[in-house]
Amino acid sequence: FQFAEYSIDFKIGIYKNISKIIQKDGFKFNNRDSLKKHLYLTLRDELMLRFSDDFIKYALEYYFKKVNDSFNARKNRFILKAYCNISIWNYFVTFTYDSSLFKDEDEFQEYLKKYIRRLASRNNVKYMGAFEKSPKKGRCHFHAIMSLPQSYINKLDIQEESYYDKSSGEMKTAFISQTLKNNIGRCDFKFFYPQDDEFVRMLIYICKYISKQDGKIIYSRGLRDEIIGKIDNFNAHVIGYTSMLSSFLLMDDSTKYSEL
Repeated sequence: FQFAEYSIDFKIGIYKNISKIIQKDGFKFNNRDSLKKHLYLTLRDELMLRFSDDFIKYALEYYFKKVNDSFNARKNRFILKAYCNISIWNYFVTFTYDSSLFKDEDEFQEYLKKYIRRLASRNNVKYMGAFEKSPKKGRCHFHAIMSLPQSYINKLDIQEESYYDKSSGEMKTAFISQTLKNNIGRCDFKFFYPQDDEFVRMLIYICKYISKQDGKIIYSRGLRDEIIGKIDNFNAHVIGYTSMLSSFLLMDDSTKYSEL
């Protein structure tokens, strides 16, 4: 194909068209193959006079490769930060958009980002999270793992509430802050221990929305990207990475490690 002559038009044209279609219709599809078929048919109808059928297929493959590479990079950074700071996390928090308090979801997102930044500077709060946009349900959420001091928790007036979960058809319970209802809306605080399996499920849950909606992780300042430590008998033992979920592997119990 004569890709060179299309390069500028591709970057500012087809790429943006794909993103707009996904933002508009993406929530309707449960898997990537169905979404790609919809994108192909829509682009073909809109752009067939400007681009060949083969080029539209190439553009779609290129787009999804870039999206996949970007997602993997963001997911790996998210998991690495979560585990490098594992000792500080104690709450999984969900903030839910309330249309009676904000004119639209954009206003809700801007308000919430400013609110949690103030928490970080004034109350030594740490957080890592992502927004979940749900056009099908008509609401927006922010999911985050957070490090919340007890002094802040005491101000929230957290109470247990029961609700009906439409997706599962069951009654469930949530721990809602009564203090934040009037200026933010429904804020669900779930205490956890980072050593439990529940912590892994929380990370997977947040990563799901990074993948589906090309969402960005919002980080507080001061989170570590690495663990630095002193290892005795370094030359006598093999040390190496095992996965993103474990920082290193010490080959036997005689090797001593102390974090610096």
